[in-house]
Amino acid sequence: MLQKWLARRLPLPLPPLALVLLALAFALPGLLSHDPWKTDDAIGTGIVHQMLRHGQWLVPSLAGEPFVEDGPLYYWVGAGFAWLASPVLELHAAARLASAAFVLLAFAFLRLAARELYGRAESEGATLALLGSLGLLIHAHENIGEIGMLAAHALSLYAVVLARRSPLKAGALLGAGWAAALLCKGLGAALIPVLGALLVPLACRDWRTRGYAAAIAAATAVAAAVSLAWLWAAHAHAPAALAQWIDYQVHAVSQPTWAAVADYAVELSWAAWPAWPIALWVLWAWRRRVLEAGIAMPLVALASAFAFVAMTPDYREVNLLPLLPPLALLAGAGVPLLRRGAANALAWFGAMTFGFFGFLVWLGWFAMMTGVPEQIARNFAKLEPGHQPQFQWWGFGVAALFTLAWLFVLLRSERSPFRSVTFWAAGVALLWGLVMTLLIGWIDYGKTYRPVALALKRALPAGARCVESRNLGEAQRAAFDYHAGIVTLRAESHARERCPVLLVKASPGDDDRALGAQWRRIWEGNRPRDKERYRLYVRRQ
Repeated sequence: MLQKWLARRLPLPLPPLALVLLALAFALPGLLSHDPWKTDDAIGTGIVHQMLRHGQWLVPSLAGEPFVEDGPLYYWVGAGFAWLASPVLELHAAARLASAAFVLLAFAFLRLAARELYGRAESEGATLALLGSLGLLIHAHENIGEIGMLAAHALSLYAVVLARRSPLKAGALLGAGWAAALLCKGLGAALIPVLGALLVPLACRDWRTRGYAAAIAAATAVAAAVSLAWLWAAHAHAPAALAQWIDYQVHAVSQPTWAAVADYAVELSWAAWPAWPIALWVLWAWRRRVLEAGIAMPLVALASAFAFVAMTPDYREVNLLPLLPPLALLAGAGVPLLRRGAANALAWFGAMTFGFFGFLVWLGWFAMMTGVPEQIARNFAKLEPGHQPQFQWWGFGVAALFTLAWLFVLLRSERSPFRSVTFWAAGVALLWGLVMTLLIGWIDYGKTYRPVALALKRALPAGARCVESRNLGEAQRAAFDYHAGIVTLRAESHARERCPVLLVKASPGDDDRALGAQWRRIWEGNRPRDKERYRLYVRRQ
């Protein structure tokens, strides 16, 4: 029976069940197997912790202070997963299930949008182009509001496409997408799909209809109702925090500069691979059809997203996520149009790239377990001093299953242009799955804040109720609150409280005398191989 199954060819585009399994293989590994990591994952965990432990539900809060960059929706879902799974999973692990839920929703909505706009085959191509985008790989497995925003944007794309056929249903979905984007990531995240939906009639006559105008009106009503309900509740129960949130959101965009545009363009060259070269190909192939729906609509969505990304004042790679859905949508139309040579080149480039890096992961794991090759084992030990590798059957078994499934995809897939994105997406899932099973213990050893936070807790003087902090980043404040229950008052925003205890993030060469004679150091700690030092002081009597 098994031999007969293995002898079968894997049809391309992938059957629905195979596509679902690939999406799950991408979305699930790494969610449950490690502590919160710096930076965004620790911050998201800290926000969920504040919701569940301290009741800060309406406006996101981090270590006792309002977190004004995000809305609460993603973290509500994360808190829901954490509450449901609390008997068996730690809070940070269960909360990350929200990322899996939202990224799977993003795949589903994008697939629906591509199927409505192009057809079934193109919908598979768009889904795999998004799944294989390198810029999504890390962030899809973190506790961050941007993943909720990604699903909201994909929903908005589907609603705009659907509006040509079913305006009222599309209006309700579009309004839900706008509101979800606002409640996940704030005003700028919501304005991206709003601008795209308003501009698309200018680019394509398919949306210059009374039905689409009715859809926009319905979307506005739905989005306003949902958003105002949250704003009213937040104003009633957390007015000061809401005022800070609104002030930040209103000033969260700035004048774009050519330097920022160039930086984001360079970053996009790898973060949106392989979607962007396929999208460029379809633009060339359909260069005389740019005013048709299949080209005009995703181009308008892409331009709207890039305009707001360029105006984001803080340059971060995660800011590029809004560009991925429209690029993947456009790439989905280009996959069936790829010439045989280009499709084969992309397919085997992905196979060789991820095969090579997958081999390195297996080799590194084998070296840690056996000490052979000796040089590689020494390098791993040097990078994370003190780590003791432990063999785990479940990790080895899952990694072997990922490898065999990847080989089956490579060796048994039908000859088709869809091998390009299928091989690439399967390779992304393989590499992430191997790292999150074979190397996760080694990586987590160096990235977790748990040992430092617990050591800090033990070093605190008995009865200390007020701890001032200096130079701590948001990730550290979140980690110390989550792991040890230590909430500090930041000197940067509280004008130097008269606390008897002071926590400072310092560098190895920093001199204690710079703090003044009134402070005496009682503890210092750091993560392995980390240059950051955390020093605890008490005020001299």
